[in-house]
Amino acid sequence: MEYKKTGLYYRCPNKCGNKDYPAPKWKTAKGFLGHLECCFANIERNKQQAIHTENFKKEQENIKTRYFEKLKTIEPAYNIGQEIYVLRSNITKPEYVFTGTRSMRKRYFDYITYYSQTEKIREIKPFIPSYLDENTINNASSSSLLYNGLHVSKIFTSIELAKQEARKQQQLMDEKEKNPYN
Repeated sequence: MEYKKTGLYYRCPNKCGNKDYPAPKWKTAKGFLGHLECCFANIERNKQQAIHTENFKKEQENIKTRYFEKLKTIEPAYNIGQEIYVLRSNITKPEYVFTGTRSMRKRYFDYITYYSQTEKIREIKPFIPSYLDENTINNASSSSLLYNGLHVSKIFTSIELAKQEARKQQQLMDEKEKNPYN
């Protein structure tokens, strides 16, 4: 499609721009054609974009259902009612503290206290990553499940190992509090 100058300028045929400001205009054809490629008011482009996002959503739903089907076939590492030893954490000193109605920054980071405890598994849920693809489906295993909301990396084989990991994490947190710039 050929575009002609109106007066000294090229004007967008999509009537883009804000009503509070004058319509955008270009002196050169190169700048004008560059704008046409990315103009938000371009109807054809918006239709193509809508089709693309719809196809992407359908593909993600398909992958999600296949991921859940794969997780149903996986034998969990732990069963409901089984006792596990876990590493838990608690924010004891938050970075921001509320005084009245405003928030003030008191520290450079949240101070976290780590501790270990024994729990019985009450629920097993699937871990849903933010982005699913074929690789995620192929690599799905018992570590793709959350036990009481915890990932397998936070579950230990004995209480001693859990306590040892809690001490290690707590030491790292204490060092970080002593020298927050490192």
